[in-house]
This record gives sequence, C-alpha cells and structure tokens, in this order.
Amino acid sequence: MPFLRWGILSTLLVTSSAFSQQLSFGVLGGVPLTSAVIVNPSGFTFDSARKGMVGGLVEVSLPFGLSVEGDVLFHPLNLEVGANPPPPFTAITVYDYKVFEFPVLAKARLTSGLLRPFVEGGPTFRGSPDTLNISHFGVTVGFGVELGKRRLLRVSPEVRYTRWGSDNLITANGVSGEQLNQVALLLGVSF
Repeated sequence: MPFLRWGILSTLLVTSSAFSQQLSFGVLGGVPLTSAVIVNPSGFTFDSARKGMVGGLVEVSLPFGLSVEGDVLFHPLNLEVGANPPPPFTAITVYDYKVFEFPVLAKARLTSGLLRPFVEGGPTFRGSPDTLNISHFGVTVGFGVELGKRRLLRVSPEVRYTRWGSDNLITANGVSGEQLNQVALLLGVSF
C-alpha cells in the first residue's frame, strides 16, 4: 500500500521538524460539494459519493503567521452501476470503497487576532486498501478563516479545491469515471 507509506511519511516529516515549534492537534470533517465521479449516462453509473469526510490533523506553527498542516481524512466512495437510465434507476452492482486522503498543506494567515483568514496549498496523497484504480496524487488549494485564540481551542471553516492526477477508474462501458476537480467544505477544530 504505497499510498499509506506516502501519507505516513508526509505526516512524520511535518511532525519531526516541529519539536521546537508550537504543535497543535485536532479533528477535521466535512462534505464534498462536487461529485467524486463523472456520471456516465451511457453506462448508467450513479454517484452516491457525497458522503462525509472525517479525520485528524496535525499543525506546526512557524513564524510570521505561517504553518504546515498534515491531515488524514477518511473519504468513502460509493458507486452504483445500473441497467436502466434514471428514472427509474435499477442498480445492478454497488461498489463501496474506503479511500484515505493525506493532504500536506502550507498555510498562511493573512491577519492576527481572534479572526484570522488564511490560504493554504500543497500536495495531497490518496489511496485505498480496496482494489480501486484512482489517482494517488493531487494538488490542493484552499481558503478559510480561523476563529479563536491561537493557543487554545480554534475553529476553522474552509473550502478546499483538489485537482487529482489522471486515473484508471473505469465505470460501465469503459468510460473513465473519476471527476478530477473536486471541492469540499470542511470544518476543523484544533487545540
């Protein structure tokens, strides 16, 4: 499982340089705003992949409002392939996949105080213990606002855009299935 090694390595790199810096931990969750797959009308693929995402985060604070954040997100993917086009949709096969994403993001806070807008960006690694031919690498950018005191509880709503690399996910009738552009709305709580 090379994706798992990349994710663990990325998280270790973030945390290993953090011993002399402020280290914070938290949870992160949200929902995708875009579909994870391209609906294939000729093969009648139906996407039910807008399930929630949940995971943890580690953040290392650096000088000048900068930081590096490493996340581990569980993002389930469900596909249904049917015999008849909707409506009515007759599902023949349902695929449930466990997908893990490992974003490693540089973050810049634009102001200081109790309300701190931020921008972020960096590589994202992904994989699945299931047999799923999805791209394992992508680039993520995002923006949001951090609320609360820096050394206490902080809440961070944000929007992230990820562009995944080309994949080999094939849906019905041999049509490429993954949506390479994905947007998610997330909420982080850290301390």
